[in-house]
Amino acid sequence: EIDCDDPDQVAWILREKSSLSCAVTGAGILNTPDIQDFFDWLTSDDSKNCQIVVDVPSADGGVIFEGAFHLTDFAVSGDRGAKMEVTITLASDGEVTSTANT
Repeated sequence: EIDCDDPDQVAWILREKSSLSCAVTGAGILNTPDIQDFFDWLTSDDSKNCQIVVDVPSADGGVIFEGAFHLTDFAVSGDRGAKMEVTITLASDGEVTSTANT
């Protein structure tokens, strides 16, 4: 936006949003028999309805995100007996809502 009082001044660029997206990356322990279900989701064109709970007691509970997501990244990083350590990334497929996790 140009400053009419000083047109030689460096101007800030104004941007208009045309779309929204939400991405979530997380890591944890997964039961070994569930590995195939996650791999099938990764290789599928389908999204799944998800509820992502961010539990932060020191921040009055955190937040819950809900919506349809594609699994876009799936990495298996270890073995703990009958459980596997995994990292996943989800990308939104449509609207995502959030509510307080109280």
